[in-house]
Amino acid sequence: MGDTVYLGTQEYSILAFDDNEVRLYDESFPLLNKVLAHNEFDAKLRENPLNDHLLQAVEPVPEEPAEKKSDSYGALKAEHPDAIVAYQVGDFFEFYGEDAKAAAEALDLMLTSKMVNGERVPMCGIPGDRLSTYTDMLLDRGHDVAISELQGTEHHTELLTSNHKEAPVDSRPVGRIEFLGSDGKVGDTMEYIDEAEFIRDIKEENHYGTPMTITVYREADGSAIPTDFVQNLDPSPQGFEIVDSPYLRSSHVDEMLAQAEQIAKESDVGPAPERFFVIDLDRGYQKAYSNITSHSKRKKKSGCEKTRKSALLSQR
Repeated sequence: MGDTVYLGTQEYSILAFDDNEVRLYDESFPLLNKVLAHNEFDAKLRENPLNDHLLQAVEPVPEEPAEKKSDSYGALKAEHPDAIVAYQVGDFFEFYGEDAKAAAEALDLMLTSKMVNGERVPMCGIPGDRLSTYTDMLLDRGHDVAISELQGTEHHTELLTSNHKEAPVDSRPVGRIEFLGSDGKVGDTMEYIDEAEFIRDIKEENHYGTPMTITVYREADGSAIPTDFVQNLDPSPQGFEIVDSPYLRSSHVDEMLAQAEQIAKESDVGPAPERFFVIDLDRGYQKAYSNITSHSKRKKKSGCEKTRKSALLSQR
């Protein structure tokens, strides 16, 4: 997601794709996304040599044997039978079996399947840089979550217990704050599912003069949180906008890019900027789309740390 492609003389960014369609973002017309059939997109992609960086020869990447992966996940699931297990595979966290069905329903994810030990099991996944937001949403909906995170070559698991089992909350991401460095570029990003916490942190950071941009998410029905507080910020933020929530399912594309690439295998060859997502296509060949790394979470509240903070706040 975010790769630049050239169709004819027009420049686009890849917003999302699945096996059937590709959705493109045009900065000149931000409200009108371009949708192409996958085969049409493939043909246009090859016509312009500026797109050659997206078509790379991909060497097969050794992968942890499915049996070993299944065994380690199975042992983890046996240890936490009542929790939804988020199991890290590369840059993604995957859910299997009944956990996948529950997560897909709770988070409005695309449910697919995966061959494990010769058996096809339900599977869905989320990108690692959205783990915190998705985990908070599962906790709000009354699900305990066991996060099995890769540290080196070993999985380390932490169980987070929901305090909303009796009164689930249908929380939704409301917006994000992007913190700017001295060079004016985005350094860290914080995303929020709680309106009060979002506005409180904005006012607190504004009080200390923190350079930032504010993005409010718009729901499918066009609604968003009230934004009158922005008028009272002094100094004014470096940027403010209301955009369609990146967590919405598109009416044209059934899944976000993060879910479409769940079956992709992450290449460990080369440094991070040279990694590629490899998608197996029905036409019998592999295509590699370069992975543009998303802005990191603020280090002091990243990954599981932010999730742990949210879990503690919910217990107060």
